[in-house]
Amino acid sequence: MQINDFKSIITTFADPGTELLFDKTQIVISVNGDLITGNISTRSGDVYIDEGSGAEPASKWILTRLARLPLLATRLRDSIAATEYFVSPSASLLPTLEKGPQENSVATDDALATVSKTISDRSPLEATVLYVTSDAGEGKTSLINQLARTQAELFNSGKAEWLVVPIPLGGRHFLRFDDITVGVLQNRYRFPFLYYNSFLALVKMGVIVPAFDGFEEMFV
Repeated sequence: MQINDFKSIITTFADPGTELLFDKTQIVISVNGDLITGNISTRSGDVYIDEGSGAEPASKWILTRLARLPLLATRLRDSIAATEYFVSPSASLLPTLEKGPQENSVATDDALATVSKTISDRSPLEATVLYVTSDAGEGKTSLINQLARTQAELFNSGKAEWLVVPIPLGGRHFLRFDDITVGVLQNRYRFPFLYYNSFLALVKMGVIVPAFDGFEEMFV
């Protein structure tokens, strides 16, 4: 991670009304009332942070120290109820919208594994949107929740690098995305450590995948 990207990202975590301070090789930032001080160094152009227990890459420091993603993974696993007797449904994957379903769709017997692999294999050079569609009551929400629980367990065991955060939209027609997102993080997952801008920064880093559930209901 380059220094300009580092500054841009950590600024989104700083408490309102506080300043991000750099003093030669030291950084001082206030996050959720906690004053964090660390030494900055660079190696081959990448930024490293040391709070006294050894230097670590800036990206890892952001995810564990500022974003507290291991804790978010635990809250996701504990807050999302397991679907009893979950059976991953069959599905058809349309990799691109440039061709129609008859020319380009791929059948799968395991929608959960296919969704997970599709997200894992997404291009780092562009934004990716994956639509999960079916008739009402066929299990879209169950699929999203199961994926979120699975990813949370894999993340905390060191076997995955990204989390799925389900964000229900049904019935919230007059709210903004930022209000819905922060409200779900705090009220549903009991996770008050992310501002909307820091949430977006983590999405851009590819470590959080927001799953907006009930998007079609916004237009009913």
